[in-house]
Formats: sequence, structure tokens, C-alpha cells
Amino acid sequence: AHDADIVHCDFKPENVLVASDGRVKVTDFGIAQAARGGEMGYGAPAGAVSTGGTPRYMAPEQHRGERLDARTDQFAFCVALTEALAGEHPFGGDPAGYRAAVLAGRRSPPPRGSGLLTLGSKVKEALDRGMRLDPAERHPSMQALLQALAAGRGARGRRVLWGVAAAGAVAAGAAGVAIASRPHPCAAAGALLANVWGPAAQADVRGAFLGSALPYATATWETVRRDLDAFTAAWHGASRSLCEARREKSSAEGNLALREVCLDQQRQQLEALLLQLRVADRVTVERAVAAVQGLPSVAVCNEVSTLALERPPPSEPTLLASVTALSAATARARAAVRAGRFTAARTELDAILPEAKRTAYDPLLADVYSVLAELYAEQYLYGESLEAAVASVEHAEAAGSGRIKHMGLMRAGVGLMETSQLEAAELWFRLAQGALRYLPPDPRAESMTLQQLAWLRHRQGRADEAVRTMKRAVEIEQARDPRSTTMARNYDGLATFLTYAGHPEQAVEYFAQEEAII
Repeated sequence: AHDADIVHCDFKPENVLVASDGRVKVTDFGIAQAARGGEMGYGAPAGAVSTGGTPRYMAPEQHRGERLDARTDQFAFCVALTEALAGEHPFGGDPAGYRAAVLAGRRSPPPRGSGLLTLGSKVKEALDRGMRLDPAERHPSMQALLQALAAGRGARGRRVLWGVAAAGAVAAGAAGVAIASRPHPCAAAGALLANVWGPAAQADVRGAFLGSALPYATATWETVRRDLDAFTAAWHGASRSLCEARREKSSAEGNLALREVCLDQQRQQLEALLLQLRVADRVTVERAVAAVQGLPSVAVCNEVSTLALERPPPSEPTLLASVTALSAATARARAAVRAGRFTAARTELDAILPEAKRTAYDPLLADVYSVLAELYAEQYLYGESLEAAVASVEHAEAAGSGRIKHMGLMRAGVGLMETSQLEAAELWFRLAQGALRYLPPDPRAESMTLQQLAWLRHRQGRADEAVRTMKRAVEIEQARDPRSTTMARNYDGLATFLTYAGHPEQAVEYFAQEEAII
């Protein structure tokens, strides 16, 4: 990643994974920073708020909100490796005191008999240099650090040191190093989200929800937990299935790679959403169920024939790194929109769009414009939403991204309907229905398409058709998930249309069913 001018900004043991073939990978580039102007000095300007990170492994410049570069990752790597080898955190055992100790450069000596001391003084010196207060005094690069570690290792320490240091080699762009002994790789693949939606994250989300003091906070938390548990269970199953297929060579590697990329993108979306939920305010709590239920279906990642139609990731390393970082930023922007943090989302998108245009990578541009269209629609700026939706469709068509294309057609239809261009809206909704025929069955997308078409019939004064169309949407969603927020919106629309069609006594029943969900 550093060779491609990308700074991870959140290196920690939880983000180091072992692939099914034994390779060590650094993951979760959710807050990674891309170089600008060809210099390795990114991040917030001096004095501004840092882009984030895990305090336990953050460098002094991150704590101070200063500019970040490759030496920031080097600091985090040295902290993690020292902790693994010494058995204790190098800046003390009190989490509340990490920041003060780091900013003072106050490190604790390793305990007697620790693995770090048995590796010799040169290894310790190399790690100590990587944790110096001033970035200029650290190693000039991760590669230089690894060379220093290699020079200092002894025969006794080779296996221990390089088993942990392999992750650093990957981060620096060097070759991966095999780990001497590890558990069954597919068991690990089935638990990759343990640190994403684990006890700490659940406690944070629950605390934020209950802290909102909303009367329905507890019920909302229970629904969100249930849905996130279901999502992560499905993701675990798909990940393990992928791992086993790779080990058994039961499918072409190209198909397996498509599934792997899809699952990683879904993990990225989950992580971005959890960043919002862990600091939820009242607005976010109100929108949380819909946001969680808006996560993509994991089953999509098994649809190899559809995934194969999409343009593959760039092969050029620098472009790939840029697209990866921008995709993560786009996931954060989408999560911010769905959490109701529109200003933050707009700031993020304003920074992303020019960079995305420079990549000229259609799948990324389709996604960015899709999020922008969603943001504008949430702000009732339907003309701007229409423009962004059309751009999303154009790039999705070029990228072979069928689902983004369908959503863009839908949002364009809504934009036209809300600006009273009903004939044009009819055409775009019909195109959206047509787009679904080229995708694997997707009841949620079909239900949402019929929902919007029903509202168009209502706007056109065709009350009976509006009722019939919405009843079909209700039937489809009832079979998929009778407790979903989409179901609630369908009930609301059906009750409204029945009222206008002169059947208020029937409308009461559907209003009651909507109320039971929300």
C-alpha cells in the first residue's frame, strides 16, 4: 500500500488476516488516506481533527491531528509487534493513559523473559526507533524497518518474529511470509467479522441508542442487533463457503476472486455503518433500522454470473490503491447519509468526486453518483438528485453494474415524479423494471420498484391502479420480510391509496399494520 502512496491509518492486529492459501493480508482500509500531489504527507492539516484510528495503536501525530504519512503506519506496526513479542503494551497497561504516554514518548520496558528480549538488542532497537515521537527519527520506510528487523533476528527468533512481521511486509508491498503454524484457515474465514460486530461494538451501539433517551430506543436496539446478527451470520457462512471452495478447488479461481471482492465490499459497508451507529444521536437512532436493512444481501456474492459482468478492479497498483481508498470513503459517505448526517456526507462526497473522476473508473463513479443522488433525495433536492442518478446510470452501464443501474433508474424516476414530469417518470420506472429482468431474483428491489410505480399511479390520478400495484408490492415484501421498513412504507402507501379510492375502512387496517412495525 505504501508503494502505491496509500497510508492505512488504522493498522492493528485485528486488521491482519490469513487468507485461505496462507497469505497474510492487511485489511480494512476504511480510513486510509491517499497521497495528493505525489507527496506522502496526507491527512488533516496541522491543528485539525484527525481522521480517526484506534487509540491503542495511534501515532503521536494522529493524536495531535497533524499530517500523516507512511511513518504513521510504521509506528502502529511497531506498537503491535512489540506488544505481541513482549506480552505487554509498550506504552503501559492503562487504556486511559495511552494518549498521554504516547505524546510524552514514555515507553514501558519489556518484562523480563519476554519474547522480545530473547530476540536480541538489535530487534528491540529497530522497534524502538519505529516508535519515536518525531516521525523524522523513525525508519525512512516500512521496508527499511523490516530490513533492520531481519538484520537483528537470530535463528531462535526467526519463526516468531517473521510470523508476526509478515503483515508488515504486506503493508509495505513486499512478499508475504508463510506462518509456521496456524488454525484451520476456513475456521478463521468464518469468523472474520468477530472484531467488527463483536462485544465491544455491540456495547457501543447499545450504549449510544439507550443514551438517546428515545422511548423506542430499546426496541430499536433489539431490531438492529437482530438484523446485524443475521447479516454477519450470513457473511460468515459465505466467507467460509468461499474458503472451502478454494481449498477444494471446486470452482475456477477467477469466480472465487469475484466472490471474495464482493464479500470484502460488503464488510466495508458494514464497518462504515457501524462507525455511525457507535456514536448514534437521536436522528441516527430514528433511522437506524432502515440503515441496517439497507445493507446489501450477502446472497449477491454467490451470483458469479452477474458479478462476472462487472468491470474488474484495476490491475495497475497505484490506480487500484486509489480506487480502494475512494471506495472505502464512498462507503463512509453512504453510511453518513443513512445515519442522517447529511453535512458530513456532503463534505465527504465533495472530496471524493474529483478524485473519482481522475481515476476514470466507471464502477467507482457509478457508486459515488448513486450515493450523491441518495443524499440529494433525502434533502428533497429532486432536480439535483435526478442529475446525479442519470450520471450513476451512465457509469453503471459502462461498468456492467446492474444493481447500481437499477437503483439509478429508480432514483431518476423519483426525481422526475417529484418535479411533476410524470410521463418521463413512467418511462424511467419501466426501464427500472426492465433492468431487474437481467438480474437474479431480488424481491426487495422488485417490491421497491412497484412501490414507486404505485406512487406514480397515485400522482396520475389512477387510484385503483395505485392500489393494485401497491398490493402486489405488499405481497412480495410480505414473503421476503414482513417486519422490514420497506414493508411499513408499503402499508403506508396502500392505506393512503385506499383512502383516496374511497375505502377508508380498509385503510385503517393497513395503517395499523404499519404502526405495528414502526
